[in-house]
Amino acid sequence: MDYGNLLKIKRKNRNISRTELTAGITSVSYLQRVENTNSKIDFDILAQLLERMNIQFDEFCYEVNCSNSSKKTFFRKEFVRVINSPVDIRHFLNDLELEYHQSNDIFYLYLLIQMKVISTRLPYLESSEISSSEIKIIHEHLGKLDGWGYFELAMYVNCLSIFSKNHLTFNYLDVLSQFKKYESIPKYRLAEIKFLVNHLILCFEQKNYLPIPDLLNELYNQTEDSDYLKGRLYWKFFNELFLSMDGQVCFDPEPIVSLFHNLGYYHDVQNLRDIIKSAK
Repeated sequence: MDYGNLLKIKRKNRNISRTELTAGITSVSYLQRVENTNSKIDFDILAQLLERMNIQFDEFCYEVNCSNSSKKTFFRKEFVRVINSPVDIRHFLNDLELEYHQSNDIFYLYLLIQMKVISTRLPYLESSEISSSEIKIIHEHLGKLDGWGYFELAMYVNCLSIFSKNHLTFNYLDVLSQFKKYESIPKYRLAEIKFLVNHLILCFEQKNYLPIPDLLNELYNQTEDSDYLKGRLYWKFFNELFLSMDGQVCFDPEPIVSLFHNLGYYHDVQNLRDIIKSAK
C-alpha cells in the first residue's frame, strides 16, 4: 500500500474531512492529489497531518512497509531460513552476490558478509571466505557518511569481526556516540548491547584486553533495565572471566552457561564455550 492510500484510509476511519485535516497545514487539493494519485508528499506536511490524527509517524511507516513485500524483505526472510537449513547456504550466497552486482545496493553485500561471518561461527554451516574487496567496500561506505542510521549501525555491529583491531579501538567512542543519539529507542539500545557483546567477544578472541574494562562498564550501564536481561547475563560472564585472568576471582562458567541454555539462548551457549576456549 502506498502513502496516499493509507493516509486516505486513516482519515476516513476517523471521519475527518480533507478540509478539517489540512486546515493551517496545506491545501485540500494537495491532499486530494496525494490520496488519489500517490503523488510525493512533503515529509513535514505528512508529519503534521499524522499528528493531527494522533497517529505515530513510525507506526504509519511500518504499516506502509508491511503491506509492501519487497525483494529486500524476501532476502531478510531467506537469511533466517538458511541459517537453519545449511544445505541451502551456498545457493543463497550466490543469489546475494548476484543481486549485489546487479543492483550495486550495499544492503545485499551486507547480508552476504553477515552470512559469511555467521558461517564461521556455527559448526554445521560451511564457512565462506570474506574477500578483501568486500571488506574495503564496507569500510568505504561507513567511512564516507557523517552520521549513521540504524542500517549502518546494524551493519557495523553484525560485521564487527571483519574490522581490524586498530580500527575497532579507534572507532569505539565514535560508534557509541552514534548509538547515544537514539538511546531512548529500544531497538537502538538492543543494537548497542549487541555491539558491546560482539566487541567483548572479539577482544577475548584476539587477546586485546585493554578496551575490556570500558566495554564492561558501558555494558553494565546499558543493561540496568530488566528488559535487557541477556545483556546483563553477558556482562556477568565477561566480568568474571576478565577478573579470573589475573586471579582476582575463581571463575566457574557452568552456572551462567546453564542459565543461558535454560532460557533458550542456545546459539549463545556455543558462543560462551568458544570464548572460554579462546581466553585460556
